[in-house]
Amino acid sequence: AARRGAARIRRATHAEGAGESGLGRVIELNGVNAVGDTLVTIALADTLFFSAATSEARSQVALYLLITMTPFAIVAPVIGPFLDRFRHGRRWAIGTSTAVRAFL
Repeated sequence: AARRGAARIRRATHAEGAGESGLGRVIELNGVNAVGDTLVTIALADTLFFSAATSEARSQVALYLLITMTPFAIVAPVIGPFLDRFRHGRRWAIGTSTAVRAFL
């Protein structure tokens, strides 16, 4: 069953020329990255919500939201058009951010 699921994901990510261009691998890497982010978020939520008193958790949740959402709100409108100017700009951005986050 796991092989069939993996084969379906591979077919979907490599459809319509994505495999030949390398986009399929980027999509798969991004999916693995999203799973890692989800695990970190769950661990943070567990720490924030279940390890602290309710009054303490509010400020921690606000700080977590500030740290995770502010960069996207500020940088996203600027970085998207900037990356579009370069060939494979988005691919390099995904790879670089994944490598930096893995290092951290």
